[in-house]
Amino acid sequence: MPTVRAQQTLWGSQQEKGSIYSIQDSVMIRTSDGGEISAMVVLKKNVNIPRPVVLQFTIYVRDQGRDMQSLKEAADRGYVGVMAYTRGKRFSKSEIYPYETDGKDAYDVIDWVSRQPWCNGKIGMYGGSYNGFTQWAAAKNLHPALKTIVPYVANRPGMGLPMENNIFINSNYEWSFYVGNNKYLDNKTGDDRKRFRNMMFKWWETGAAYHRMDSIDGTPNRLFQRWISHPAFDKYWQNMAPYKEDFARIHIPVLAFDGYYNDSQNSGIYYLRELNKYSPQTPAYLVIGPYSHFGTQMGGTRGHQRIYN
Repeated sequence: MPTVRAQQTLWGSQQEKGSIYSIQDSVMIRTSDGGEISAMVVLKKNVNIPRPVVLQFTIYVRDQGRDMQSLKEAADRGYVGVMAYTRGKRFSKSEIYPYETDGKDAYDVIDWVSRQPWCNGKIGMYGGSYNGFTQWAAAKNLHPALKTIVPYVANRPGMGLPMENNIFINSNYEWSFYVGNNKYLDNKTGDDRKRFRNMMFKWWETGAAYHRMDSIDGTPNRLFQRWISHPAFDKYWQNMAPYKEDFARIHIPVLAFDGYYNDSQNSGIYYLRELNKYSPQTPAYLVIGPYSHFGTQMGGTRGHQRIYN
């Protein structure tokens, strides 16, 4: 692939006084096709030896304190922590199109990271839900520097969301506003349960065609319309993550986590089944327990643990 160009700020642009960390919080990675990926990098000060890198690639731009803390935790354990936000998020001026370019963009991000002086050429990825999907998307066109992935309750676009068995899931209608309305997260719209509940009741009562959902809502939903224009698991969805023979090229270790009560379990398990089918020699492990979608990402769900202990 073409060489990736990166434009970045000076180290320590937002450093805390007396901090033990070296922080670069406004990296801009330019992809091979001209897209922009906003990223943050954290490592311990006075680290002169290149380190392995722990990478998160996510569409969820949460408050900087929470995201920064996860990077500091990676640095505390001897790694360099990198948080990259998907195209169009945070400081990126690109358009936001969830899922569509994440595989190629992940390759470019990993390529950029691998060439930095603080990286020893070994990169691992982890994270849950959308972040689990981006890891599998990265594995579709595997960069030599990516050595392992650790996905939790990984999404598979077109298979678990925004549709399952060619049936669209209404909750993804509002999610498109939540992640697509601005460079961060539109919590106000995403939390407006009354609005979307009323919209769905009105749709059921009127018997309107499904593609008119946003006209009932009263707000155009460009991502929703984009998704429902692909009602079958066609090349649009197939190209987003490994598909069939793509799995034969994945040879890095995989440690996956899932939950009995995860409502999108079919997505995460799909990846492992296909990997075992096309690349049975690849070391892959699944840890699954009495957890929900969110509980799996938080180390378990206390209520379920009490029931089963």
